[in-house]
Amino acid sequence: MDVLTNSAQRIIRMRSDARSIFMAGVAAACPYEAVRRTLTDKQQDFRLSSGVVVIAIGKAACSMAQAARSVLRGKIKKAVAVTDAHNFKEVKGCRCVIADFPALNHNNVSSAIQDALCAVTDNVAIVLLMSSGGSTMVSAPPFGIDLATRRSVQDQLAVRSARADEIFTVRNALSVFGEDHLAQIVGSHKIISVHLATDCWEESQAFEIGFAGKTRSIAQTSLAILEKYQLNDQVAPAVLDHLRGPCAASERAAFGYVERLLLGTYKASLEGAADAAVCHGLVQARHVWMDDDIDVAAVELIGLAQEVRQIREPVAIVCGRAGSGRRNHEMALRFALLAEKKRLDRPWVFLSGSTHGDFRSHGQAGAVVDGGSCSWIRQLGIDPAKSVGNADAQSALAASGDLLVIGNTTPNVTNLELILLGER
Repeated sequence: MDVLTNSAQRIIRMRSDARSIFMAGVAAACPYEAVRRTLTDKQQDFRLSSGVVVIAIGKAACSMAQAARSVLRGKIKKAVAVTDAHNFKEVKGCRCVIADFPALNHNNVSSAIQDALCAVTDNVAIVLLMSSGGSTMVSAPPFGIDLATRRSVQDQLAVRSARADEIFTVRNALSVFGEDHLAQIVGSHKIISVHLATDCWEESQAFEIGFAGKTRSIAQTSLAILEKYQLNDQVAPAVLDHLRGPCAASERAAFGYVERLLLGTYKASLEGAADAAVCHGLVQARHVWMDDDIDVAAVELIGLAQEVRQIREPVAIVCGRAGSGRRNHEMALRFALLAEKKRLDRPWVFLSGSTHGDFRSHGQAGAVVDGGSCSWIRQLGIDPAKSVGNADAQSALAASGDLLVIGNTTPNVTNLELILLGER
């Protein structure tokens, strides 16, 4: 009985450790810190400017606007933050407005951005800060093209391995607001456009620097991109009609020098979780990138657990996975089923968690399973393998009490898998 009690207590501690490590990873994926570091590094670019106008858009807009104020406090002429209702908060010295998806047709959003642009006078620079959801909020498609159609064009470009700057260019051409449109409005003023990219490994990466629309219009460039990837016959006719229209196709002079930066938060998240694993007394912490395919990734994770079987001390393996976090439940249950077959022969806990998407509406971010999870699910009259096959892993894990509930946290976005292996 004492052995069983000690074993149960050990698993309980390991599950608690896994949750703490995950939360450390979430905390490390901080939009405020990422933007603060980047703008601090770019301060030399603002020294010759008479002022700065800040426009922050997305779920992390308020945090990003706060970061900009902390770095550029004395330089800011006007600041506006556009975010959703869930992440709204007041920011001193910044006009904060609530937006739906898309929101450019909402008078308060449109007027807030226009009001900020009115402060753009001689030698004033513009900082555009974009986070998750930001592009959808203000990049409403033009008349005759719906969001699904534009999204389809972006997806087709991504499938054909188009570059990030090419996808951005086409999306901007199919939007009523975007960086290039902003550059056209403000003329020759410099724009530093910072995108919080949750699936970018590098902490800061410039992917395009130059004069927007120097010799050809965005529309003409977009048509060339569609032709390059042989999509002219694949996209909706309304897309081609818009890009070939007489207004869109007209030549225009050079405007606005735009520097675009991608800020990756995954690296910070992985390192934060790995640091926490060490602090929890676990001997080894490592992080790797997993395949975005759930089936392949689950097999790879089991392989990682088996690689350290010769280490008798506790081991922590921290993994990051790019892409959507909607299948964390399936990942957790697949791992538990594979672990039964492969027999890890030591106490283990596996966590698959994500703060992508709308998890905040229910505070549930994934699942935590252990060596007894599948057995308990079967005792409840549920077949875990069928649950995975029927894409209903969440219901099975809810019944067994294995869901990862973290409550309402922050706009920080991360997607982590953790394997904790107990002492052999």
